[in-house]
Amino acid sequence: MPRISQPTLSSVNNTLFLYKYQTKRILARRQPCYQDALCSCRKNFPNIPTEYHITLHTNELDICEGQMTEIAEEMWEDVVGTLKSITVIAEPPEVGSASTSSLQTVARTNATPPIPVEASMATIRLTVASICGNQNETFDIWEHARFSELMEMYSIRMGYGPHALLEGYRLISRGMQLSLDDTPASRYMLDGDVIHLIYRLRGGKPVIYLLSPSLVEASVKLALAPQWDFSAIYPVVSIEKAVEQAHHREVTWRVQTQPNGDLKELITGLDVAYLFWEAHTNPGSAAPKVSNTGEGLIEAFNPNAAVLNDDNSVVLPVSKITPYLDRALYALGLHTEARTSFITYWLPSILKHDNIAFRFLPQASYEQAAPLIVSPTPDVVSRVFMVFQGVSDEEVSRWTKATAKVEEDVSFWEDVVGIDRKRTMDASLFRVVEWGGMEVLRPSSS
Repeated sequence: MPRISQPTLSSVNNTLFLYKYQTKRILARRQPCYQDALCSCRKNFPNIPTEYHITLHTNELDICEGQMTEIAEEMWEDVVGTLKSITVIAEPPEVGSASTSSLQTVARTNATPPIPVEASMATIRLTVASICGNQNETFDIWEHARFSELMEMYSIRMGYGPHALLEGYRLISRGMQLSLDDTPASRYMLDGDVIHLIYRLRGGKPVIYLLSPSLVEASVKLALAPQWDFSAIYPVVSIEKAVEQAHHREVTWRVQTQPNGDLKELITGLDVAYLFWEAHTNPGSAAPKVSNTGEGLIEAFNPNAAVLNDDNSVVLPVSKITPYLDRALYALGLHTEARTSFITYWLPSILKHDNIAFRFLPQASYEQAAPLIVSPTPDVVSRVFMVFQGVSDEEVSRWTKATAKVEEDVSFWEDVVGIDRKRTMDASLFRVVEWGGMEVLRPSSS
């Protein structure tokens, strides 16, 4: 008879966690995410009133000096791995706060009927807020209605069509990401809660070349600001919590350059043409601030709300975009393979539109969102990142400066980005060249 393997003590200890509330103790799964831990408390202690505010406490850490101490949300990931248990404290809302209002009220000024209408069931008033578009709408809905129904109502009210906002967007409330299949009841939402509608923007295929006439063994560390989260990297190495407080996550590759431009990644042993990374926006983070250097102000690039306007962009019909892009990328020092890869990667997204508004970010602004440290220090670092969006034929008339800018020599992008083209293309130097981009998604009618 085959022997049934048993879990090891270490694996059990890494999984199990003790939740304590009043006189009740529940052994449950350890939750690395703070919001998931709160949901676990709601599930395991159903006698806690839904309107009560839950906080998590411990006295196990030396710094607590034996006193029960509340764990702040931003510290949860740092300490949960060292704890054996937490104490749950639930407190009623303050008198007069929004959370104490009745869940039964439906008839309000400018309120829409609940969806679906269930007079015998509890209803809840929620606001859908679009951070990028500042389009806020309030709805009274049945507490067991799925959020997909709410989003269809919001989409129709905003004139996008019933299904325009069901794909490509994140729903965030009180720091939690909501699923379209969730309901207000399943996520313990309260009357007056706000759901933030965030465009799911993606930094698409930034690739990093290391070019040197001789063999160089280098460390390449890429960090991300809190507005971004890694969604993919290659070669696959561990994604770590960033050391610098201003950053969120970071990866480090160790590579050896080859005279033909190829790389050997020494951690994985893989031979590659370049290093690859991709990121999704993290809508739960604050916007970056404008920096002041000796050379003046640096534009704050916020991946959650990339800015394209008539002053900083170029607008072209799709039929003319590829030759312009090739000339602009050449002016920015990208070699033939890099230009070809750049254009062919983004071409399917570009062809979905009538016209394209785009810009290349100043290298210093991009560096704040995705700082790159290469050791030993290269002779040249050139980072090219494009932000673009579709523009309909009806909208082109609003982009007078951007359409006129097409007639200028593309070399002006060299000054905008801050690239030294001559040195970037100098094969006698140790060079780091990166290209990437991001499409700013907008609702489309259906």
